[in-house]
Amino acid sequence: MGTTTAAAAVDGILRRLESSAVRRGLPSKFDDVLDYLKVPLCSLWSVLSILMEDQSLEASVLTRKIKKVLYALEDLLDELEYHGSIRHRPSRRTWKDTLFWLSSPLILHTSLAPRLDTISRKLRYVTDSSVEFCSCQRTGALPQQYKEQLGFDGAAIIGRDREKHDVKELLLQNNGDSLSILPIVGQPGLGKTSLARLVFEDYGEDWEFDFRVWISLDKNLDLTKIGTHIISEASKSVKGRIPQVSRNYSLGAPFQLAHDVQEILHNSSCLIVLDNLFSMNLNFLVNLKELFGAKQKCAKVIVTTSSKLVAEVMGTSSSYNLGGLSEEHCWTVFAEKAFGNKDAIVDPQYTEIGKKIARRCNGIPMLAQSLGSMVHNQGMNTWLAARDEEFWELEERFFPKSTLFSSFMAIYYRMHHKLKLCFLYLSVFPRGSTIDKDELIRQWRALDLFRSELGVYSASLLGEIYTDDLLSASILEVVDTSLAEMKCISSSVVLRVNNLAYDFLRYLTRDDVIHLDYGMALSGSVGKPPFRYATLTCYTEEADTEKYLVSNAKAVFFRNCEATKPIADMLPVLRYTRLLDLSGCPFEELPASVDQLKHLRYLNISGFRISALPNEMGCLQNLEFLDISKTCIEALPTFITTFRKLKYLNAHGCDRLQNLHPALGDLKGLEQLNLSSCPLICKLPASFSGLCKLQRLDLSNCTGLDQLPHPFQLESLENLNLEGCFRLKQLP
Repeated sequence: MGTTTAAAAVDGILRRLESSAVRRGLPSKFDDVLDYLKVPLCSLWSVLSILMEDQSLEASVLTRKIKKVLYALEDLLDELEYHGSIRHRPSRRTWKDTLFWLSSPLILHTSLAPRLDTISRKLRYVTDSSVEFCSCQRTGALPQQYKEQLGFDGAAIIGRDREKHDVKELLLQNNGDSLSILPIVGQPGLGKTSLARLVFEDYGEDWEFDFRVWISLDKNLDLTKIGTHIISEASKSVKGRIPQVSRNYSLGAPFQLAHDVQEILHNSSCLIVLDNLFSMNLNFLVNLKELFGAKQKCAKVIVTTSSKLVAEVMGTSSSYNLGGLSEEHCWTVFAEKAFGNKDAIVDPQYTEIGKKIARRCNGIPMLAQSLGSMVHNQGMNTWLAARDEEFWELEERFFPKSTLFSSFMAIYYRMHHKLKLCFLYLSVFPRGSTIDKDELIRQWRALDLFRSELGVYSASLLGEIYTDDLLSASILEVVDTSLAEMKCISSSVVLRVNNLAYDFLRYLTRDDVIHLDYGMALSGSVGKPPFRYATLTCYTEEADTEKYLVSNAKAVFFRNCEATKPIADMLPVLRYTRLLDLSGCPFEELPASVDQLKHLRYLNISGFRISALPNEMGCLQNLEFLDISKTCIEALPTFITTFRKLKYLNAHGCDRLQNLHPALGDLKGLEQLNLSSCPLICKLPASFSGLCKLQRLDLSNCTGLDQLPHPFQLESLENLNLEGCFRLKQLP
């Protein structure tokens, strides 16, 4: 959502204002203005946390205004940082750098200073307007439609009798004096809450308990509230000594709360449901499980969750993996909502269309229910839209009546801020496309979507944690495919976005990501700028694109583009872009206008039919990730050795590459190097041991490599692949 990316911009700007990189070489008056910006920015942070839960049109318009000012400020900080880096660059400068260095005082006073003043005034104005708007709003923890409509009406739960029986059997299989916790796990929308309610409301002879407790959890998980709620409910049903709920557990150790809860569970039979538990906090989950104790023979606990992590930690045995409804049951759910009465006389034409709509739901009852409600008492146009249009388009068109993504929205609100950013970024990929896990993490890093606040974890490890979180939440799926064609230097996992989650992403990012496919008729709304990310497919000279649509984009993807000139004309507009992906475009040259992208951190030109990299690339001194795999280049140019920030270089499959620059070892920040399947490389330069931060080196299938340099001392090396290096006779 726009508020998430706006909040990320505030966070990044505040962090940069504290750094020396932006302020280096600036006059004192710039310092004063930059310091003053911190006050409205901090106010905006609070405002955005409120707007994030406001789905109104007014909030959307206000968020768009906030983003526009913040993105302009980000671009200005990029300019100031670049200004400082050029003036203090110790190595040789290009002639353009030299000209910039000589003229920088003039640029500061005649161009950047007025821009900073204008942006400062706009920031104050939009902050004051936002604070005034929020003071008039009433907001809750979650929008009401996402609180009350997670699941079915209890009287209309269809097709879950077998699942209800299975859950009860699993809970009754408890052997010995041990606690029984059964997680019901599955993707959002499958009806986990409804199934748990069926079990909870069963009062049959074989299913009797002294008391029952249903706890609906929200994003503000509180162990004390969960424990006191159990005690409170037990006191209403159980005779005898029950601990007083009025006890102030917050002042005492949590052990007293756990002791009181366990005392109740030990002496009474009970059924407890923890509904909609979603947390990535492992410590909280462990403490929650310990709250119930380990030897509670008569306590049965059901946990409904979309998180595999929650299920793994909380369960005392295997989880119950909930599947979708049968096609027949899915049709029944849809028909009861769409026609209002299963015995109603229905036009056969609507029945035929309705069955196709139900088939689209793929057994997900939430979709069947929502689409049925959407078309109820509506005309043919609405029915056809429900049959043909993308789910994200339907949600936007029929909001707030539509609740297609209510379960996903509940999970989204519980994600922490940085995970939300990583999640939203997934919408840049085409539906159903495979995503290399390592490549995804590199793109997240290039866009600075996360960083360790205390430096405890490396950026790569944080990326691993976030992908695992998204996998656990059933948002990402692992694709079972051969890795033979993968270009990563490690055997990376191949991922894909869950189909329904992708629709949810497209709905969330409609004002942050622009998708333009010029191979298809462009129709409908493309949202309103400023956009954070842009994907342009089949972009040609005939494409009539308003360049302002992508001028604020931090990441731009060109897909299936065959003409160089229109992209060359577009690049100067993308002067603040940090990520540019041209992979798969069969170009024979890289446009010289690439030298305009002085803030670029990630460049992918994989598959280009170029024999040499243009000298203009030497201006890309902020480059951190460079992919030149499967190109026709014959040598690494000298300017690559000046890329001091370069962390990743991929030259996989460059079958004409034979000359590695003697000064390659000057890339002191390089962490990963892939030279696999480069058969003409015979040796590595003597400076290779200078790669002091190199962690992964892939030389597999370098069939011409016959020796490694002496000495071969790479102190940070963790992964070395020499598979297929048949001419290599010995190791140093």
